[in-house]
Amino acid sequence: MTVIEKRAEWFFTLKRWFSKGKTVHFSGKLKTIFSILLFLMLPNPALAEEKDLAHLRERLAISFLEPEPHLELAKYFSDHDEKLTALYILEDARRRFGNAQFDPVFRRIFPMQGAPEDSPQAEERLLRVHKEDPSAVETIKDLVKLYASRKDWQKAKKYLQKAIELRPDDFSQISTLAVIYQQEGDLQNSETVMREFAEKYPKSQAAYQARISKLIEKEPSAAKQLLEEALEAFPSEGLFHFQLALLIQFLEKEKGVEEAERHLLQAAAFAPHVDQIQGGIGRFYMKVKGDKVNALKYYLNAYFLSPHFYDGEFAESRILKLNWELSEAEFQRLLREKVGLEEILKRENSVIVGLATEKLSDSLEQKYVNPLLSLMAHDNPNIRWAATEALRKHVDRTFDPQLKELLIDPDLRKRGLSFYIAVHLWGSEGVAQVKEFLNESAQLLRYDALFALMLYGGKAGREVLMEHRTKETHPFLKKVLEAVE
Repeated sequence: MTVIEKRAEWFFTLKRWFSKGKTVHFSGKLKTIFSILLFLMLPNPALAEEKDLAHLRERLAISFLEPEPHLELAKYFSDHDEKLTALYILEDARRRFGNAQFDPVFRRIFPMQGAPEDSPQAEERLLRVHKEDPSAVETIKDLVKLYASRKDWQKAKKYLQKAIELRPDDFSQISTLAVIYQQEGDLQNSETVMREFAEKYPKSQAAYQARISKLIEKEPSAAKQLLEEALEAFPSEGLFHFQLALLIQFLEKEKGVEEAERHLLQAAAFAPHVDQIQGGIGRFYMKVKGDKVNALKYYLNAYFLSPHFYDGEFAESRILKLNWELSEAEFQRLLREKVGLEEILKRENSVIVGLATEKLSDSLEQKYVNPLLSLMAHDNPNIRWAATEALRKHVDRTFDPQLKELLIDPDLRKRGLSFYIAVHLWGSEGVAQVKEFLNESAQLLRYDALFALMLYGGKAGREVLMEHRTKETHPFLKKVLEAVE
């Protein structure tokens, strides 16, 4: 009996009916009706998530020219373990808005582990709690994190000094102070606070790290021995595992690869929020083991910790290259196995879908039209555009009924993309249709209408845009309109 059936059975069995102590059962037909009603009353998590995603997609279309909706949609996919989809959305947003706009929004929507809420209300609350209990170290630490996230180094140091006075043996506070000094360009003080702590607490992590740092380049064998000793005292210190793995690999070459990998995996587990460790493991799998799947996994970890991660090449560049190589190999395998393009277009991997879409650039059979229409709602913006272009290049007036439906599609992303096809296919009739969308409140519809008229509307399209110049309110679209001649 299923959970629903059990609940229904309980629901249908009424005890102590009319205080007679009897049990009454409903008839089979009535039981079926009540089962359906009870099922409909139960919460449906999958439906709720689907509604959340639909809301995020709609918000993206409505406020397309602001970075927040793009990053919120990416966060949804990241949280649902679809990091590649999230990355394509993020990189599209970064290209559109630039790092100056992208970075603060990324840090707010993808906060660092343990980062406090960054708002005037949160700051006021922390300051009030600190005033009530000045010796509460965790509150002081949260204030330090808050000001450090704002790069307000003076206030961060002010509260950090208070925390150090209360807990002088807490290495995490000393290392934070050292990092702040580095951010300020004061390398001398950064080294001094670390050295003084190591001298005062010779068996601390800081002391071990200071001694290891002195040996690691000049005496790697001695550094390896010291790291092994440090791990006996601090077995869950991810940095020590990471450094030991690098030294084993350096000293023992191919013989030490397996042992190095074991320490790297421990480093990954103990330091999941350290981008340099996650990215370093990605590099190991890419350069040493030639394992593109694991390399991709760990570079993705590093990217979502810091989109600016760099180890000779930026993380996003390595990720895109690795995913392309893996996807291209899989695409070729599918072709060798005679899997049809219609089926390949339904794959989850957006690069494979993109490769299949490119295959349609020369000709387009009718059987591919519906799959391409579906892809116009894909969450990877590159796939949405590729599908639209494949249709635009090949459809004729027999496509009119479907195009008319697209122009009123409830998915605003698909509706906007249909403007490019309408202006290209219908000419002056398309210009007249799309012109009306320049006054829409949804930013994406205005954006697509403007660019569709600019790219494919010819002289008539440009005249419409010049006439619309004084009516547009968004700074970006106004700037684009000013360039139309």
